[in-house]
Amino acid sequence: MKRLSALVLLFVVFSAHYTSAEETRVAVIVLPGDDKPREALVQQEMLDEAFQKSGDDLPWILLAFQRITPELTQGDVSEMLDVLMKKGKKAYQYMKLAKAQKYFAKATTLMRKRPLTRCNPEQPAEMYLYWARSVLDAGDETKAQHLLEQIQRFDKDAEPDPAVMPPKLVATFDLASDERASKPIGKTLLEIGPSQGTIVVNCKRMPPGVVEYTGVAGDELWIAAEITGGTFASTFTLPAGKRRQITIFSGQENDPLTISRRLLSLSRRMPSLETLRTRPDSDLDRLAGNLGVKALLLGQIKNRGSAVLYTGLYIPSKGLVSDPSMVPMNPSGKPDAKKLAEAFSSMAAAMASPSVMAALNPPEQKDEHELVEKAATTSTPKELTDKNSDENKGSTAWYKTWWFWTATGVVLAGAVTTGLVLGLSNSAPEPSGKVVLTISEP
Repeated sequence: MKRLSALVLLFVVFSAHYTSAEETRVAVIVLPGDDKPREALVQQEMLDEAFQKSGDDLPWILLAFQRITPELTQGDVSEMLDVLMKKGKKAYQYMKLAKAQKYFAKATTLMRKRPLTRCNPEQPAEMYLYWARSVLDAGDETKAQHLLEQIQRFDKDAEPDPAVMPPKLVATFDLASDERASKPIGKTLLEIGPSQGTIVVNCKRMPPGVVEYTGVAGDELWIAAEITGGTFASTFTLPAGKRRQITIFSGQENDPLTISRRLLSLSRRMPSLETLRTRPDSDLDRLAGNLGVKALLLGQIKNRGSAVLYTGLYIPSKGLVSDPSMVPMNPSGKPDAKKLAEAFSSMAAAMASPSVMAALNPPEQKDEHELVEKAATTSTPKELTDKNSDENKGSTAWYKTWWFWTATGVVLAGAVTTGLVLGLSNSAPEPSGKVVLTISEP
């Protein structure tokens, strides 16, 4: 059989923390609502949609945080997967093809809902192989090709052995490899912060630090992480085009307890998204400060005859920037994909509006007396004008130079939370930007 090389997934470790002076970090929060069983699934869908717009020259950087802990433990999922795999393989051996496909489909759904930090990539690769065989034997070559293509997400060197595998399966695998090699690639940066942790993508453990992951656009990323206070688990779709970015939140030692208290208070009060349009919520403001984000992408399920998801962009100390968007939910519990994408596009557009940008990046507060004193002891207005016209022509402002951001990066990172709370305070005065000097004649 012709051996076809699979697209290699590249992992690049950066020696320094990747950041941008102008990045806006956001977190997705699903508020307690009228349908708690669906909240975990809605959270995962919203995280993936936020990921699509997170990265280079995009509206925000996603801080992946989970309010809802997965119901199943890793041990539960591992045991269930073993059982489903055995039943699926046995059903295939007895040529009960429909039954075998059902078991493999259940196993895949389980791994999507609860990606594992401790897993062997050979297990999902084997599952997709047997699933493809049962589909191919049932006569669906197109679906079988798609399933065979998924094997290389987990094992880039995997291929069927022509000595033991049917020729039709080997030929279909060759077609799947050619199709995969022709697809565009996608890239994403992955990291954990502020505390350390471990990230696992499609059962592969990532190196520590900031990692650039390269794969085929359209691939699912089953991401799990060991973080302070527990684990993170969610599924994302890798898009083509601009490089995306995910930062998985792993707080400091006391952060899990502090955040849990905020979430418990929200669960008891159950604030409505509609009320946040007219006034902010102190627990949400503090939660944003604990996470170190500038904005929250909120969701809440409400029953209006049928389940409906409401979404909105929330600015701490300000509230929602517009009326909530309504996203219908289908019977399976998922939000309507098209409507959800439109809702997030609306939030992304709002993020770039002048009013929101002003709220996210308030002008630096300076002491007026200090400004007057400094101006009076250095230069007269005319001297300042002459100096600016001669020396500053074509120069770069000090706060835009690379050496300033390098020198102050650590200080700025530590001051994010304080700056967010103070900068967005409604009571903070806005500077006029002008200094008036009166000079009396001698």
